[in-house]
Amino acid sequence: MIFEYDLAPLLLPMGACAFACGAAWVDCRERRIPNRLVLAGLAVALVGQLTLNGMSGLGLALGGVALGLALMLPFYALGAMGAGDAKLVGMIGAFVGPWGVLSVTVLTFLAGGVLAIAVALRNRALGRTLDNVKTMLVGSLVSAAALGKAEVAAPVVSAGKLPYGVAIAVGIVTYTVMSFMQIEIF
Repeated sequence: MIFEYDLAPLLLPMGACAFACGAAWVDCRERRIPNRLVLAGLAVALVGQLTLNGMSGLGLALGGVALGLALMLPFYALGAMGAGDAKLVGMIGAFVGPWGVLSVTVLTFLAGGVLAIAVALRNRALGRTLDNVKTMLVGSLVSAAALGKAEVAAPVVSAGKLPYGVAIAVGIVTYTVMSFMQIEIF
């Protein structure tokens, strides 16, 4: 039995995986995602979309960038993630388009939650992590109600840092595997 599958639809998501994994590696080492890497990925995505899908690909790429940034910038504005993380998701959106980046974002948030629990368990700080979540949620709700201004209340003692580029990489890799298996979220 010969296994046949058209890999062309996976070329762009696999490109996104390569750039996201590179960003995750740098994020783990330096706690930042370089703009050069994001811009290089964006250029590759735009060329790839134009080559594979013509002018409609350019529309998909720009729509994916816009939605990726729109989904992540509020978290950056609240101080819950870095600008590099938001830009990385925008770049991934250029590779996978609006529906793809929506799926990647959901998978990224799930991966981020699992990784946060793993970091808390490794640091023997699950209780502190849960207290921090409670502090952030209650503080944010009080701030929004009293001041009419939404802010994430910073915890007093951190339970550990998570380079969110790792969660983003897990999100796009999971999305690509699911696409290969023809499993759709949206």
